[in-house]
Amino acid sequence: MLKIKLTGKWQVKDSKDKYHIDANVPGCIHTDLLNAGLIEDPYYRDNENKLQWISDKKWIYTRDFEVPSDVYKSKRIMLNCQGLDTFSSININGRKIAETDNMFRDFFFDIKPFIRTGSNSIEIAFHPVLPYISKNQKQRHLHCWMDFKGSGYVRKEPCNFGWDWGPKLITCGIWKDIEIIAYNTARIDDCLLKQRHGRKKVKLEIDTEIEKVSRKSTSLEVVVKYKNKTIASNTCAFSGKRCRLSVTIENPKLWWPNGLGKQPLYDVSIRLKDALGYCIDELVKRIGLRKLELRQKPDKHGVSFEFAANGKPFFAKGANWIPADSFANRVTRENYYDLLQSAVDANMNMLRVWGGGIYEDDVFYDICDQLGICVWQDFMFACATYPTYDKPFVESFSTEAEDNIKRLRHHPSIALWCGNNELEMGLVGDQWSDTCMDWGDYSSLFDKVLPKIVAKHDPQRQYWPSSPHTPAGDRTVHNCPNSGDAHLWDVWHGMEPFEWFHQAKHRFVSEFGFQSFPEPATVDSYANKQDHNIASLVMDHHQRSLRGNARIMAYMLDWFKMPDGFENTLWLSQILQALCIKTAVEHFRRQMPRCMGTLYWQLNDCWPVASWSSVDYFGRYKALHWAATKFYAPVLVSAIQQKNDHTAVYLSSDLNEQKTVKLVWELFTTTGQRVTSGNKMVKIGPHKSLCVNRVDFTGYIKQFGRGELILNIKAFSGKKVLSHNTHLFCQPKYMNLQKPNLNVEIRKVDEYSQEAIITTDVPALWVWVKTDQSDAKYSDNFFDVFPREQQRVLIRCTGKQSIIKASNADVRSLTSLSRPAHNNKANKTRLRAIVKHS
Repeated sequence: MLKIKLTGKWQVKDSKDKYHIDANVPGCIHTDLLNAGLIEDPYYRDNENKLQWISDKKWIYTRDFEVPSDVYKSKRIMLNCQGLDTFSSININGRKIAETDNMFRDFFFDIKPFIRTGSNSIEIAFHPVLPYISKNQKQRHLHCWMDFKGSGYVRKEPCNFGWDWGPKLITCGIWKDIEIIAYNTARIDDCLLKQRHGRKKVKLEIDTEIEKVSRKSTSLEVVVKYKNKTIASNTCAFSGKRCRLSVTIENPKLWWPNGLGKQPLYDVSIRLKDALGYCIDELVKRIGLRKLELRQKPDKHGVSFEFAANGKPFFAKGANWIPADSFANRVTRENYYDLLQSAVDANMNMLRVWGGGIYEDDVFYDICDQLGICVWQDFMFACATYPTYDKPFVESFSTEAEDNIKRLRHHPSIALWCGNNELEMGLVGDQWSDTCMDWGDYSSLFDKVLPKIVAKHDPQRQYWPSSPHTPAGDRTVHNCPNSGDAHLWDVWHGMEPFEWFHQAKHRFVSEFGFQSFPEPATVDSYANKQDHNIASLVMDHHQRSLRGNARIMAYMLDWFKMPDGFENTLWLSQILQALCIKTAVEHFRRQMPRCMGTLYWQLNDCWPVASWSSVDYFGRYKALHWAATKFYAPVLVSAIQQKNDHTAVYLSSDLNEQKTVKLVWELFTTTGQRVTSGNKMVKIGPHKSLCVNRVDFTGYIKQFGRGELILNIKAFSGKKVLSHNTHLFCQPKYMNLQKPNLNVEIRKVDEYSQEAIITTDVPALWVWVKTDQSDAKYSDNFFDVFPREQQRVLIRCTGKQSIIKASNADVRSLTSLSRPAHNNKANKTRLRAIVKHS
């Protein structure tokens, strides 16, 4: 097989030839215009509003390419377009070969009649989608919960049209690879790998479909390697268009989700050979050997909803994933790895690829395989009604679904295929209207067409029609606490207090969240000094949730004293967000096994913005992400105040084995006095949650007052701290918190790493360290420090500077945010740069 890559440099112009510039493929028109200096940064201030003209134009991409004689002489010559966004017409040498209308399709076109030996030209014109939407909206109104209506008519990234966390930047262009492939005998068209797990062995069944262009005999060879060593192989000669064979892997090493085991990966090579034994085509699939299933069984609460790996159920700990950039071509392998590693660092084992974005790049799933992150994969439908009554629309989507299932199904990380996001939450009704579609048209796609496609092309993986979905009882009652998954937005959208979560008894919470502002460095990337007011035009522009900034401030005043100034408001919003999600996750982990998963909204951002993310657009951890490293720990200690005012202490374990844990608690006053303490040895079984102690502090509450007490709780295994938590007896705004005297010692670890050792004289809540180096990485932040204990933070810089050369750092705690600073040094602790190796 011969290939001609068509990625790289192209030219792009508009239909009136006003703009004529270099273009990059893969890419999009916005980044091409930005690279050419013709537009300003769409993410800065309100520049987005000035760039809406881009989506009104027709954009034409062109380039020349050479066809060698050996390629031209091939019997079959195909153009493979892996991603065209969205309405396009393709011409080669001035002759039209095809039109496309689906961003998510993988297109193959026979171009042999259109090319010649030597120099050739290709032109791909992208037509604006808005006129098409407007025309169809006049015939039938399609609703969307976001501002732009009618986007359901086009198979395009839904959040391109704007979302409640993202900009309206309607892209077009060649957004994935494009190439020419030529062959004479045959090529591998499709390959399905199925696993049959037995005692100390796994049988791999390989079902391969071949496109043949000659009658010459062929054979198929399968080779399985582990760490570059061949461990199994088989060969089969065949004459038709399909070949089935199998190999057996003895003593298999099983793939596990993060935290439950390792992630060994096997390379499976499927080689198509001609009659002389030469390899004429090859596919290589990297797989993991595992059984990963969704279990739903009747129980005393209704019907369970739990994922199990290799027969062992586990609590799904994770978040929702949105596109990592509004311009997909800008997301690099390093970007993917950093974000996914941040999920692992927070002890996550699952991410939900949300249905309003894109089917992610292969690199995303490769890294999930390596890191043990299970993927709940939505199909791309979200928060809107769709023309599922239209045959061409259904046919286009059906092929889209087939393309992406075939591309992704070999990944061990894929846990579930889900039909859509939130259509069953009020977008389906008894009949069509301006706000909903009818159940018949909805069901025809999501209950009939789509599950059949999944069953045919990925028979060993389950399908879930919608998120949320109620499988038992009345389907129209979404967020049922007895079965299915739930999206809980009573806190935030419903303005319920954080304590509302304590009454929730849902089986699996696949969405819930709370917003915060990004940190000052991120805000400075899109706002100038005159914008530094929460109510400024630019701060409102970078807040897309209805009354979002007002909601943050309203909740903030429920919990905290008024922050002092703009920057402190940004930081305090992050602490508020972390407190909310911590409250929810700890509750749901205490509910295990009734609840078996929490995926908070959301892990990441597509641009710098106030949002629900725990990691901002630049990869900076918010307080929430640091909190997630603790509330998603394998063993969690948490506490809750009961109706009789006793304090119930819980242990929640995700470990595969029973654990003996020493529980230690200390009750402090806000001035640093330890008034009582205790400890208890407890055993907790694998994947269990239980109340291990109830402590009566009512006497101390009467003596000192709720605002004067703080409970410090730790769970030990030997000398190792498994979990560390703090329990408050009232909102922090009512507490008599003292300003801590934070003492920080710096010890050099190596050339680019140092350890900060922090101590305090009084309880210090939500302590964090920031250096003046943008590339600094921290082992922990936003933690609590108590008297007579040390908090150690490893700080590493990968750049040229080391922290020793800039030994001033900003070390803050909760109390520094609401107390006026007389000068810039008031909130800083000067670090003593003690240069010695640990």
